[in-house]
Amino acid sequence: MLLPRTLLPHQTFALVADSYNGGVIDWYYTFTENINGWPKVDATTGFLATEPQLVSGASWYGPVSLPNGSTGFVQSTARNKAGNYYKTKFECKMPGFASNNLQNLSNSAGKQFVIVARLRSGNFWVVIGNNKKGLEFDNEANTAQGAKAAAINKITLSLESAKPLQVLPSFAGINSIPPISIAPPAPVIPRIDYEEIDFNTSGDTVIDLTINNRIGRFTNYPIIEVYEFDGTIYRIGNMPIITSGTPPTSITVQNAGGAGKIILK
Repeated sequence: MLLPRTLLPHQTFALVADSYNGGVIDWYYTFTENINGWPKVDATTGFLATEPQLVSGASWYGPVSLPNGSTGFVQSTARNKAGNYYKTKFECKMPGFASNNLQNLSNSAGKQFVIVARLRSGNFWVVIGNNKKGLEFDNEANTAQGAKAAAINKITLSLESAKPLQVLPSFAGINSIPPISIAPPAPVIPRIDYEEIDFNTSGDTVIDLTINNRIGRFTNYPIIEVYEFDGTIYRIGNMPIITSGTPPTSITVQNAGGAGKIILK
């Protein structure tokens, strides 16, 4: 339930973001039926007090791996006789086709999505949709015409709701399933804004930032995501990360062996 607006003091509009670069950095999704109730709203900030919890056995899907600059959303205010409501359109572009991914997209039709996204401007999390009403999924699969054009899926998730998006104080992504790997792997041009590294299975994983132009691609302070593999799915890892040097020239993930992946962004 949203708090009455009069409980939160109005503040003067201002340019307060520390970054004006657009788009979404990371985003996760699940389906409305996977949400267990809905968090309360913090009476002081108006933000959700906690992140949405999932029913037993459910998962978040993500972070969704797409090229930098391909994902964003628009939320606008509209009016009818009943009063104000909000129209949200979340869009992303997924280049290339793979048989299992195309089938997965087709199977998503008719689902209602709840999205958690971290904005590049301001670097904070928002949630769109809730346990009662989610975003509706549409996909345009375009093979293009001829080998010189790019095949692409254009995904649109839309919502009309009496409630706007809500701010999350944080998001841990517990019980999340990262993207599937396509096998057998095809030769690809490495992405400069993303690198996936397998765990050292016999001990901790040391990542040298001075090779492969990592400092040039990610700076000395990359975003680091760690996922443990339990034999069935990948889950977000909770383990220490140690840096060496000032500024850091290497990173050690203390995974102590096992299976998993580390993602640099």
